[in-house]
Amino acid sequence: MVFILSFLFIISYNNFIKAENNDINMKILRVDGKDILTDSTNKPFYFYASSPYEIVYMEYLHPYETVWKEYTSDMIIDETWVNGKYTFKAYDEYGNVNQCHIYYDTVKPVGKLYSLNQEHPNGSNIESEFIYFEVTDELSGLDMVYVKKPNSNYYKEYLRNTYLYEAGTYYFYATDYAGNVSITYSITLNSEPMVDIIYNDENNSIYLTWTRSDYIVYVNDNPYVKGKVFYDEGIYDVLVVDGNGRRGEETFIIDHLYKYIKTIQPTCSKEGYLLYKCITCNQEKEEINKDKIPHELTVEEFLATCTENGYQLKTCNMCDYEEKIVTSNPIGHILKEERITATCTVDGGLVKSCINCSYIEYLERIEAKGHLYKSEVIKDVSCIEDGIKLFTCINCSDSYQDIIHKLGHNYIMIDEKIIKDQNGETKEITTKCHNCGDIKKEYLELVKSENSSIKNILFRNSSYLIIILISLSGLWSIYMGLKFITARKRSEVIQAKKYILNYIIGLIVIFCIIMITPFLIEGIKAIL
Repeated sequence: MVFILSFLFIISYNNFIKAENNDINMKILRVDGKDILTDSTNKPFYFYASSPYEIVYMEYLHPYETVWKEYTSDMIIDETWVNGKYTFKAYDEYGNVNQCHIYYDTVKPVGKLYSLNQEHPNGSNIESEFIYFEVTDELSGLDMVYVKKPNSNYYKEYLRNTYLYEAGTYYFYATDYAGNVSITYSITLNSEPMVDIIYNDENNSIYLTWTRSDYIVYVNDNPYVKGKVFYDEGIYDVLVVDGNGRRGEETFIIDHLYKYIKTIQPTCSKEGYLLYKCITCNQEKEEINKDKIPHELTVEEFLATCTENGYQLKTCNMCDYEEKIVTSNPIGHILKEERITATCTVDGGLVKSCINCSYIEYLERIEAKGHLYKSEVIKDVSCIEDGIKLFTCINCSDSYQDIIHKLGHNYIMIDEKIIKDQNGETKEITTKCHNCGDIKKEYLELVKSENSSIKNILFRNSSYLIIILISLSGLWSIYMGLKFITARKRSEVIQAKKYILNYIIGLIVIFCIIMITPFLIEGIKAIL
């Protein structure tokens, strides 16, 4: 028994290994037997599947159906079949399955010709600023678009929807991923409108002219009146629009126009030159015609110091040119020993100092004493103005000032009284600054006029009124609800209806009492 079970296990395991390692090879082939390596084609084709094990079943899914059908090796998809996506499956004897698909597409891409968002038929001759070409392919997808431009003998790739401005005839065609080629489209673009730019070199001006009556001309985005003359220097952009909507663009520049003014003779610092001036803006221009002349030099001798070289200084009498030539090295410090007194800011003690310069070397250092300031107020502080305090050193008279910040008012109430008028009652509070005696009065509204008292009373007590109304209404509802339930249980229908009426009347009475209560309280307060 053990031997039989082991044998069955080995057979099952080998079958499992075969099934796991199996790989179904699938191909889409043209009728001539060549592989189709892309996911779309416009040629008749058939499906082929192979495996190390037997292929037991093949099926396909039609583009416009949802039910899989059996596929046999003699079935060929050709022009008698519809365009669309065909999906295939293959099964081997171990239950392995593989799937692939391909788009059958025999429809050519479709193109459209446009200018300024207006469509034109194939072969059109138009007048416009530019043209562009749009192509669509609904099934396999657009692959490449080509254009042959005016004065060109070959096609090159066209970036879709790119504007083309050159005048002449354009040819376009497109291909899709299935290999379909569109028809060739052509369109002729006429040259853009232009104007004549007339330059006057006597006064450095320009004006525009043209012969066609349908032109509208703009210069720097402003309408141009024929014959207007431009004198100002700068760059001018011209836009021309004709009666057919064609647009032409040009640019002209009014630059400097220089006239000779005078000749400047050379100096030792600058070449001689001819001076020119622009007749339009008066800007000057120099044109060198002679070299600089030699300097007229004066020589001065400077002796060496403790730390600096001795030198010879040559300066020009006609310009700011100078030349420095070293003649000797520094002589070094000559030191003597002495004792100096420390000040507020300078150290003192026993030092060695140079007899020729300010160099000093400390042997015994007594540190500076620092400033010792005394203060006095030179401007008194007040409630509204800052004061100033002056600090002066008692040793060296060094001084500085500091600000005493203003005190600000310190008000104390000195009187209060009630003022009554047609608008109500107001409390007048009089205060006096403890520091400077400034008097200030403030007014606090106590009671408003009768016109707004009802509104104020209700508004002040609104939160309490709402709480009391909800509480009493809730208790009344519970009480009347129990009465109503009891009457219903006893089948006292008439009594139950009376309870409902009494319940509604009770709610109205509660609401009225709560609304009147604040006014009663206010009236009692006024009497007391």
